[in-house]
Amino acid sequence: MEKNSSLKVVRSQIISCSRRTDVPAFYMNRLEKAIEEENIEVRNPFNNKISRVSLKPQDVAGFVLWSKNFKNFLKKWSIFEKYRAKNTLISNNKIPVYFHFTRNSIVKILEPLSPSLEESFSQLEELVKLTSPTHIMWRFDPIVFWKEDGVLNNNIKDFKEIASHFSDAGVKRCTFSFTSYYRKVERRMKKYSFDYYKPNLTEMIKTTNKLKEIASKYNIKLYACCNPNLLKIPQIFQAHCIDAPYLSKLWNVKLSLAKDSGQRKACGCNKSRDIGGYGKKWKCHHGCLYCYANPNNEIYEKAFFK
Repeated sequence: MEKNSSLKVVRSQIISCSRRTDVPAFYMNRLEKAIEEENIEVRNPFNNKISRVSLKPQDVAGFVLWSKNFKNFLKKWSIFEKYRAKNTLISNNKIPVYFHFTRNSIVKILEPLSPSLEESFSQLEELVKLTSPTHIMWRFDPIVFWKEDGVLNNNIKDFKEIASHFSDAGVKRCTFSFTSYYRKVERRMKKYSFDYYKPNLTEMIKTTNKLKEIASKYNIKLYACCNPNLLKIPQIFQAHCIDAPYLSKLWNVKLSLAKDSGQRKACGCNKSRDIGGYGKKWKCHHGCLYCYANPNNEIYEKAFFK
């Protein structure tokens, strides 16, 4: 970690780790070191300025952890012990973490290196034992459409099986979204001759209703992320990936309800501080074709075309 005493210390309540790359899967050693040193340097992706975020227990309410693979987290989860509430009168005093567990259907052309369903379900059971089902949000994200030989396909085929396992584990919340086709995503898909298809609103509503029908059988609530038109559908709720009111109750702390102005207009998130990054230092090794955050074409090519 770079040392620069002139950097301003930024104190944050909710630590997001991370929207920008899969820290729990690939950078637990770096996170462990930062927690030991009680601070981490973060580069602003818009202006490249570096600030230092305090990870001292008195400055951190808890961690929101985003991942497709919690295998390495489960080996090192004890690094979060120092953030437990000191008030021993608090019942069910769990480590203050919240998991965004991404588990999509298996489609190798989209996610060539994602864990198997069996691996994910095993990790899910361990996370529940470590914390509770209320500490976990299942992410079915993103939903992708494409054409093969003139036939329209999508990646929702395993939704029922995944919903069944998450529900059996006690997880009753699922965030979903449809692919955002940023220019870099489109360039990558064209490079690999992936015939992506952008569904219209009618098609998105039809797909959402299909997911809702399945989810309702397992008592799972669906939360739409950055798709405001879908909120007109009964029983589809606004997603708040960083949900301060919910986390306040979960962690038994008082959190700011300020909206995160750094996210997309339709985002429902409250303010947090993301301590991940982009670029070579934070390469994501999943190599997903649709990734908007940290595309790693080399890894995709080796995984899919080997």
